[in-house]
Amino acid sequence: MPDGDMVEACRRRREEITELVGSLLDGHETGRGRVLVLPLTGSPRRLNVWEGLPDGVVLAVDAHVTPLLALREQGRPTGLVAVSPTGLVAAERSMGVVRTVLSVNFADVSPEEVGPQGTEHSVPHQETERHLQSRTFGRRLTKQYAAAIATHSATVAEFAASSGWRAVAICGEPALTAPLQSRLAGTAHEVITSKITPGDGWSIHDLEQALRPEIEHAARVRRAAIAARALDAARARHGTAAFGIDDV
Repeated sequence: MPDGDMVEACRRRREEITELVGSLLDGHETGRGRVLVLPLTGSPRRLNVWEGLPDGVVLAVDAHVTPLLALREQGRPTGLVAVSPTGLVAAERSMGVVRTVLSVNFADVSPEEVGPQGTEHSVPHQETERHLQSRTFGRRLTKQYAAAIATHSATVAEFAASSGWRAVAICGEPALTAPLQSRLAGTAHEVITSKITPGDGWSIHDLEQALRPEIEHAARVRRAAIAARALDAARARHGTAAFGIDDV
């Protein structure tokens, strides 16, 4: 191709790309993330998604599919559960949208149900007894909360199964999250346990923000394990996988 024709072809291609990129930045477009693929041959491909995507431009001879694989995984429903002495909240995160699926308030658990807390006005020689009563009260109250959580754990597990949750992330004190972990053990769901203590007045979006780093870490570990198994399969004789640009 003569130099003049090459320059003109590059100019047209640049204008086309500029227009396509400009459309990605249109504030009236839907979606939190947008993908534009410009192959050397063939038509451009455009995708609007509800998951956020990192900004970036990649120029390569092979397809840059890593963000799309992560996007596919992120789009699958994930359960978020917060357990605290005030109650249990379960939410679902799917395609970038978070919604509440279960909310249980423990305010109805009264001190009378778990025994006396101790006298309000104590004399010095009663301090030891009062301390023991307070500890007993605390243990009984925790046991009562755990029983309430165990009652609703089946509901969470059933919802996880019917909604196709890929994983369930749980946060709260170990004594309170244990019944839920026990109920989910042995199911097909990956259980991600966090030591984060839910804050008073947390919204489900606060919960999602708090658990996101641990969910993403678990996803990276899982993808690394899958990649290792795929590489082993590719290296095996008569393996069912391939590696290397040419083979792929």
